[in-house]
Amino acid sequence: MKSEKLRVILIIAVIIILAAVLGWIGCIILFAAVFFGSAVGSIIYTVTKPTASMKVSWDESVGSEYIDLSYDNDYGNCYDLYIPSGLDTDKDQSLVLYIHGGGFTGGSKDSGTVWCKYLATKGYITASADYTVFKIPFVRIV
Repeated sequence: MKSEKLRVILIIAVIIILAAVLGWIGCIILFAAVFFGSAVGSIIYTVTKPTASMKVSWDESVGSEYIDLSYDNDYGNCYDLYIPSGLDTDKDQSLVLYIHGGGFTGGSKDSGTVWCKYLATKGYITASADYTVFKIPFVRIV
């Protein structure tokens, strides 16, 4: 960890020296390199998906999966429940509730399936819930 921090500090120092030596041209080149480097990094991050390492083989030996359970609402929203096998029913249990993102305009409980199954393998009861999202009307700009 310390060597990684030292590496970052050295890279920053080299960048500062390079920018000072090359002046404005160096700054422009540096900006372009950082811009394109971050774009490539973002693409690699998106392609590799951090959740890929969280995928688990799910069967009844791992736990029980209850899909599209209804809860009291007027909009037909449902939730999925994942209960790990081998829970000690004499002890209090923890529940992790996954609430999907989307700014209240989109998204689905299904985006939490990987997270919920993974955390269930660690002994947590998990649930992923849908909620009512706003329907944004299409606005045509002429």
